[in-house]
Amino acid sequence: MALAKAEIETTPLGIAIGVAANDEARLLDELSRLAGGSAPDAFDLAAYVKNKMSEKFGIYLGDDLLTLAFATERIEPEGLPELAARMLDGWRAPPMIESQK
Repeated sequence: MALAKAEIETTPLGIAIGVAANDEARLLDELSRLAGGSAPDAFDLAAYVKNKMSEKFGIYLGDDLLTLAFATERIEPEGLPELAARMLDGWRAPPMIESQK
């Protein structure tokens, strides 16, 4: 969601996401920004979710209430700066050579 907010196109890959190789510089810039900043607002991030329906009565709620419910029940933005920092650390780690595997 944070990458969508930064207009970086992602592809769902099960529990992971994919980003096009030509977006690498933008991805690293955004991860650096996220790692160095405070946690984003959960409601702002939830606005980027296309399908927020999670409960059977959700069809009766408007988009604002669905967004609020998604933000409070499914998003924990407090961990995003640390996650971004860990991703950057992994990105910068030297590749393993055959003898280390």
